[in-house]
Amino acid sequence: MNEAYMIYGDSLYIKGNDMELFHFLTGGPQNIIFAPVTIHKNIEKIKKLILEYKFAPFPLRNRNSTREEDETYPSYDGFENNKQLNVIARSILLNLTFVKYWKEIGYYNVCDHLNSLVLQGAFLILFPPNSASFINSKESLVKRLKELIEVGFIFNDKVIFDIFLLEVNHIDVIGDVIFSSFVEILKSDNFKIVLYDKFMTEANDDLRIKLINFISKYH
Repeated sequence: MNEAYMIYGDSLYIKGNDMELFHFLTGGPQNIIFAPVTIHKNIEKIKKLILEYKFAPFPLRNRNSTREEDETYPSYDGFENNKQLNVIARSILLNLTFVKYWKEIGYYNVCDHLNSLVLQGAFLILFPPNSASFINSKESLVKRLKELIEVGFIFNDKVIFDIFLLEVNHIDVIGDVIFSSFVEILKSDNFKIVLYDKFMTEANDDLRIKLINFISKYH
């Protein structure tokens, strides 16, 4: 809690359960297909919650923390839990204006804090892991990635690595689309060198061969 006060000062609003309210107003309990309608309906309430009542997630817990007790809800230590961070990331993917709202109240690190969750979420929406077929093209992917970059999200080596791990089961189908999209966005394919090294050293045995075989064709 002290960490949150250091960032937000006296404007920190902690009366009531704002996270649950935000989750409800942004269609959290609904299928992601229907949630945008709920957001549109509640947009003024969401805007007021953020801009007037200064709602924002608590600071991130140490990313190396793996203790199960750290994920209690409500948070006992003033740091945000992964489940609640996913609520925030999902809402951003449904309405990028929320990033602007949070920056207006001083939460300038919103993109940095949620970078990986938001970017991975974008791929999960465009290319659902349990889908038997994909209708999204390179053009639609590049368009979406540019929208996210424009508001402050960044594609670094770790994010690119995590996205390939996320989509590894469909890499034979959509791997080329993802790779070529990154090349267009980054104006370079130099990331393939780091990606190859990460596949060699950080991917588990079951995934390594599949990932190495894929990236090797670009060397």
